[in-house]
Amino acid sequence: SMVTSHIKPFMVCIEERDEESAYSYENTILISIQFDAYFDKADISFDSDGNILINEAELSKYPEDYKRLKGVKLDARLLTPKRLKYLEWHREKFYKKLK
Repeated sequence: SMVTSHIKPFMVCIEERDEESAYSYENTILISIQFDAYFDKADISFDSDGNILINEAELSKYPEDYKRLKGVKLDARLLTPKRLKYLEWHREKFYKKLK
């Protein structure tokens, strides 16, 4: 089952008074409901080519999920300039968590 997930969380956008981002379809990705929590917690993200980035320390606790996520890639058609900006924001959150 799939879910539409905000890249930059809706509430962050609202708190920043950025309604355009809050409601932009380019601030979303379609992701498996099973992996949405990892994305929301920034345990996974995507590079600018759409390749998945995985927090190895966290996901190694869930070997089946880790195995299923390894090698996932977003369709290149989704990588619009605006969506790439949102993904850049998400990656920063991902890399901060790794420190």
